[in-house]
Amino acid sequence: MILGPVALPGTVPQQSDLDSLEDSERRIARRKAAGTSAVILSPSVSVPISCLVRDYSPTGARLEIVATPENLLGGRVKLPAHFKLQMRLDRMEMDCAIMWRRGAFVGVKFLATPRVVGKNGR
Repeated sequence: MILGPVALPGTVPQQSDLDSLEDSERRIARRKAAGTSAVILSPSVSVPISCLVRDYSPTGARLEIVATPENLLGGRVKLPAHFKLQMRLDRMEMDCAIMWRRGAFVGVKFLATPRVVGKNGR
């Protein structure tokens, strides 16, 4: 297994650091296609950031940040390096770290086992 560049805690790796590795060389688990809506939650963002889970694996996911009335910037919005990803329909929440970003698409690594959340998202 080839190990790639590692970002310092609280930072996001630069795309130029990650371009040198093929996606398949960085990926630990095979991903499955999805189209589930989710929100990004963090104390550092004032409103939840809407996204779509485009594909996922047991270790991470590829998200697409979408524009909403609350987030007019869409994929250009600034994201925290670590956040909670909440899929309300599935009633699941995961702690995530950003591994890469390309425009509106963001690759995240799951930092812990997914948790079940209540119907109101708490």
